[in-house]
This record gives sequence, C-alpha cells and structure tokens, in this order.
Amino acid sequence: MSRFILGKEDAEKLFSEIRKYAESRGISTLEAAGSMPSNIFSMSAEEIRKKATTGYAVTAQTSRMAPFLWAPDMQISSFVLPKTIEEKNRFRRFYYAHDPIVGTAIDLHTRFPLSTFRLICEEDEFGEIADEYEEIAQDIDLYQVILDIGKEYWLSGEAFPYGVWNEEDLQWDSFLLMDPNYLAVDKNPFSAKDVFICINTWNPYLRKVVRNGPNDPRTGHIYRHMMETASDVVEKIKSNEPYQLDPRVSSHVARKVNYFDIRGVSIIDRIFKVLMYQDKLQAAQLAIADRHITPIEIWTVGNDENPPDEEALANLDATIKSMWQSPQKAIIWNHTLKGEFIGASGVTMPLSGEWDWIDKQKFIGLMVNNAILTAEGPTYASASVASDFLASWYMSYRQTLERWIIHHVFDRVARERGYWKPVKRHITGYYRVKSNRRRPILPKVLWDKANLRDDFQKLQTLINLANNGKVPFNIIYEMLNLDRDTMIKEIEKEMKMFQSIAPSMPAAQMAGGLPTFEETLGGAGTSLGGGGAEGANLIMPEQNLPSAAEGSVENFNEMGSFGEGSPGGMMPAESFGFPSDNQGGTGV
Repeated sequence: MSRFILGKEDAEKLFSEIRKYAESRGISTLEAAGSMPSNIFSMSAEEIRKKATTGYAVTAQTSRMAPFLWAPDMQISSFVLPKTIEEKNRFRRFYYAHDPIVGTAIDLHTRFPLSTFRLICEEDEFGEIADEYEEIAQDIDLYQVILDIGKEYWLSGEAFPYGVWNEEDLQWDSFLLMDPNYLAVDKNPFSAKDVFICINTWNPYLRKVVRNGPNDPRTGHIYRHMMETASDVVEKIKSNEPYQLDPRVSSHVARKVNYFDIRGVSIIDRIFKVLMYQDKLQAAQLAIADRHITPIEIWTVGNDENPPDEEALANLDATIKSMWQSPQKAIIWNHTLKGEFIGASGVTMPLSGEWDWIDKQKFIGLMVNNAILTAEGPTYASASVASDFLASWYMSYRQTLERWIIHHVFDRVARERGYWKPVKRHITGYYRVKSNRRRPILPKVLWDKANLRDDFQKLQTLINLANNGKVPFNIIYEMLNLDRDTMIKEIEKEMKMFQSIAPSMPAAQMAGGLPTFEETLGGAGTSLGGGGAEGANLIMPEQNLPSAAEGSVENFNEMGSFGEGSPGGMMPAESFGFPSDNQGGTGV
C-alpha cells in the first residue's frame, strides 16, 4: 500500500478531530495526540482521509452535578452575620449610633411608652408604706434606671440590672447595668424562674485596676474600695475565674424571640441583612461620588504627523498642575491639545428604588413608619391604626418593666422590713389559713401617661352607660388608671381637712359640694381633650353624697356639684381669691 504525506486539508481535519478528542477527555491537544491510536500515523493516505472525514468514535461521557439545595442559613450573606454576643452587640451599637432610622426607632420604643409614675399600696391604710417606696424610688432615681433598662432592652435585646443593697437601712443604694458581653446566663430547664447569671469574662478595665494595685495614683482608690466592699471579686479577677452573681441583687430583663431562648434578641437583628445591603450600596455610591467629583482626565497633544517629544509632554504636565493652583483655571496651548473627561454620569445603576425598598424594610423590621418618625406619609386614618397597634404593643413592654419594679426592687424591701398583707386566722369552712401563706405588701405603678391612645369617645360612652346603670363606675376608674379605693380615701381626707378649716359648715353641705364626674373631666382640663364641662357633653344626675359621718363615697352617682369654683365646695370662691366663674381649663 502506497504511503505519502497528508495534504493541508486532510491535516486540518485530523487536527480538528484531535481537538474534539481532547475536549471530550478534558485534556490538552498534545496529550490527546499521544493517546490517539498508535497506528494513526502508519495508516495510508486513503485511510487517514477516511478517518478525517468520518471522525473517530468517542466514548460519551456524562457529567453530573449534585442538585443545589437551598437553605437560608447557608447563603453567603448569612455566613457574614455576627455569631457571638460580642459581635452582635458591636453591630447593634454601631448601627444605633450611625443609622438615623435605627437610632430614632430605638429611642422612640424606649421613651414613648414610659412616663413618670407614682406608687400606691392598696393594703396600706395610712399611706406610710407607699411614702417609703416613693422615697426609695427617688433615692435610686428609679425612673432613669428603667429608661436605661428599656434602652438596653431594645438595643441589645436584654438588660442586666445589678442592685447595691444596704443592710443597715434595708433598702437599695443604687442600681447599675452590667455589660452583657462579659456575662453568661444559665437556666434551669425544670424551672422558669431559676436563672443564674455569671461573670464569665472580666472587663479589661477591672483587670487593669486590680493589676495596678492600691498604690496607683489613678486607680488605687477604686482598688481599695473594691477590697472593702467586694474582696471576693478581686480574688476572682486575679485568678481570672468566673464569678456567680447573687440572684437577690441581679436580674435579667430579656426580649426573647421564642420561648426556648436563654439570651435576649435585639429588634435590630431582623434587619441585619438589609443594613448590610445598604452598606454595599453606600460604598458604591461613595465610589460614584468620587468619580463625579474627580473624573478621569485624558489630555492628548500632537498628532500622527507631529508627535510630541518628552519635553513637550513634560511641559504639558507642568502646565496642567499649575492650572489647578491658578484662579483663572486656564491653559494656553496650540491647536493640537485636546482634553477629555470621563465620569460616572449615565453609566451608573439607578438606586432610588433600592433606597425606597431599604427604608421600607427598615420601617417594617423596626415596627415604625414614616408618619411616626417624620409626620409625613399616610392619611390620618392609616396613621391612627398604626398608632393604636403600637400602643397595644407598647403595653406589653411597659408591663415587663412594671413586673421588674415590683418583684426585683420592692419585693425584697417589703420582705426585709416585714411589710406583710394581713392573714385571716379565723376558721373558715373548717379550714385554718396557714401563716406561711403570707404575701408582702407591694406597690402598684400608676403611670402619669396612663393611656397610650386617645380613648375619649370610648370613655364618654362608658360614662353614659354608667349613668344609666349599665356598667359599673369602677371601669371608668380603671380607664383613667385610678384606684377606686385610693380615690375614695383621698376624697374623705379632703372632706375632713375642709371640715377642720370651716367647722361650722354642715357635713351634708360639705358632702354635697363634691364635683360631678363630668365637671372633674371638663373643669380640670384633662388630657382627653375636654375644655370644660360644657365641651365634654356629659350628663350625670346630681345627688348629694352621704356625709363623712354617715359613710364613705361609694360611686359617682352619689356625688354632688362643686360650689362655684371653691375647692370641695365648702367655702365661697371669694374666700380663696378664685374667680367665681369657673369655666374649666384647656386640654393638654
């Protein structure tokens, strides 16, 4: 069989087959040529032409890939989320300090539901215990304490109040908050109340104080104070060991996402991914802004026929640099000079829609809206619905702080001082009440801003129903955040006080001078919007109350009217220097 050299066309076909063979195997063409049949180059020209025309049979290979299983916690954005308590708090505090919506929302949630308050004790007949509780609240600045707790509650998701107890006076000297980054919390799975707080990592500043010792000019006095009041803590810091806190002086106020959480969760955590996306877009916007402010400048001089030499380029460079320092910003050159400015205009991604989406997600995640933060946006009806929803939501938060005040501040004071509720020791149905069932006398918190929503229409309807005997008046007391028994005692106290001022005035006339409920609302100018009894449009029968000697005030139906503006109606208004035409105040 004759042998001869391949032609160009045949060689190209052969190389094409070698390349196909290499691609099917995932190898190079050199490796493919080496793995071709060994007799390929000993074949005749006709055989090679035939193979080049028909090609080689290549074994089919199927490449299979595992299916992509989607999981929300396995995304790239989820991997970069903070994992530890320290990292989470660092992110939370950063966004609180630097993001206007986040910071304002946290401040709103902290302060809006709260107000100053007063403490009453229903079992305290003379009010002495309530007065002591009020003094303790003022001494420790309790209102500021609950503001600090509330801020950490929303910002970090949890607060760790620590109280300094005074064994001599049997009361608290102060309350402070501990840094959650250094604490560990353990929970008894068989008891909802048993929560144990431990200092797991010591604050670097405390370690520095202990390391410097008692003779350091700056921190020595702190070390000496610690040795006097908490020497065991100093020893734990020196040995770098955990310290278990006394549950009587430490507590944990947590915002939990689900029942099984041990640590609290911040409301900011739900928008971490949104804030990360916002940071990415802001970084892109900053780069775009740099391109707008300092666009790329391209200067060319000369042409193909007269190319510039190095000296001409150096002169142009010096001229451009000097132009930036000249007030005229002018360049004088020949006709071959050309300048081009390349910026970011027209080639950037439009982000207005992205910013609107981010703001909306932040509003939803932080439980606020544009109407609340900026007084703009939806109609009054929509904003009112949102406000009512927030009011209901805030009530739970305020009750959490109320429970902390009662059970972690005043419960120990009452037990240490022996303030116990009376125990029934008489036989009742053949059973005697045990003495170990005693309960301490605890205060009730009455907020100055009782209602977080405008319920004036509802209150007016209830008053009309109460006047007609359809509902008890006690419901109205509760709506106004007033204790009925306390109000009756105060009224009796005022009656006795004015009787001592004007002993000649008959008790019946004194009792008949009490205000009606609608006059109290309208004349006092309450925050419900009333500007006088006439504006309140409330109707109530006027009946005289029994005198102080005859009995106590039982309900509003027994109240009479005021005596021409005088306090209690006992003396003429002129005796006190008041105007005789009492028209009421203006609603606040």
